[in-house]
Amino acid sequence: MKNLILIDMDEVLVNFVGPWLARTRPHMAYDELMAMDWEAAGDLQSLLNIDRDEFMAEMFEFSPSWWRGLPWMPGGKELLQLVVESGLPWALCSAPSACPNAAAGKIQWAKDQLGEMGKKKLILVDNKSFLAREGVVLVDDMVHNTVAFIEAGGEAVLVPRPWNNGTGSDYEQFKTYLRGRADHLKG
Repeated sequence: MKNLILIDMDEVLVNFVGPWLARTRPHMAYDELMAMDWEAAGDLQSLLNIDRDEFMAEMFEFSPSWWRGLPWMPGGKELLQLVVESGLPWALCSAPSACPNAAAGKIQWAKDQLGEMGKKKLILVDNKSFLAREGVVLVDDMVHNTVAFIEAGGEAVLVPRPWNNGTGSDYEQFKTYLRGRADHLKG
């Protein structure tokens, strides 16, 4: 598994937080949540003062069709298209929650959105750093995932989101990175 780009699903390609918020906290607007002080909280559960058990219990109620129906993130299709057009080998990579319906729904989402290719290009793994190797790049929105991946011997690109303080590579930086990576592999 050398020279591979792994693209996280939730909050990189797929909007999980918006539909989760609409279902579990209908009184709160998505823009209101995104404008909150993520730096002080660090993550969604802390931001909304939800303990892990409550958060997981809510997700256990989500059916496979809920996961399957999640919309694309703004810019998600473009990011994936950029990776596909780079000519580099790629796969979707997701660490589904312990919710038994998450994996089934993610498989269906990949198939619905990307056809049969999507189902074949999906890696579900509990710990993404297990896939880290020289030449393998993880594109993710979570700092702890990117740090662990790098520490395990891979490379990582952090997608800017409020929970990582908007740090990371913007679209243009990512495009430049991919071009350089593709040129390096071809040369």
